[in-house]
Amino acid sequence: MAALLTILLMAFFIGADAWWSRRAVRVWGSPEPVGEECIPRPSDSVATIAGYEFRPGLRYHQGHTWARLDEQGLVTVGVDDFARRLVGPVDQIELPCGGSSLLQGEVGFRVGREDRWASLLSPIDGEVVEVNRALLAAPFDISDDPYGRGWICRVQPHNAALSLRNLLGGTLAHRWLEDEGGQLSASLAEAAGGAMADGGMPSADFERHLDQAVWQRLAERFLLRDETPETGGDTNEEPE
Repeated sequence: MAALLTILLMAFFIGADAWWSRRAVRVWGSPEPVGEECIPRPSDSVATIAGYEFRPGLRYHQGHTWARLDEQGLVTVGVDDFARRLVGPVDQIELPCGGSSLLQGEVGFRVGREDRWASLLSPIDGEVVEVNRALLAAPFDISDDPYGRGWICRVQPHNAALSLRNLLGGTLAHRWLEDEGGQLSASLAEAAGGAMADGGMPSADFERHLDQAVWQRLAERFLLRDETPETGGDTNEEPE
């Protein structure tokens, strides 16, 4: 009887030790620099902040571009709803070339409507491994579906943890977009009443009510960079 009890106790301690070892690997084995809040994953979650569509599963650059870390370790990049509303229905685009390098906070691509162009800043450092060539034939997808069909490119990040940590996410991104929406509403109220809908919110097509000087000032303020093309060349030319 005593021998059987000894065997059962040994089996219990061996099993407990194995369980604890597996638990320790699961808890402590993950890379320390990146917390769960720094790893945006594809999500169907959608919210409306200050009248603009907001995806909590993404991380945002203050120039109104977004980044999403995909399962393969690549980062998908696009423009947010605020930017596409400010630019208006996109009919021209200049994409980055495959193999080119993007720098966080530097111009990554350009979108335009008629004679208005905006240069958008890359939210991440890395090498472009894929561009959304469908946008060359259908640039309006950026306006129709900025978080889906309108994605711009996929990037192999140089340091995903560092780049994503420099972006806004979660509650911080929520508050930032709310503040941006309030500031834009105030700017539009000063510039042109026709750009405002009932209740003080921007109308769906507010940008068409703005003259060029006002629009450029707003693009510079909220997209952090604006630019007018020097020539009227074919901006839908496919990158090499």
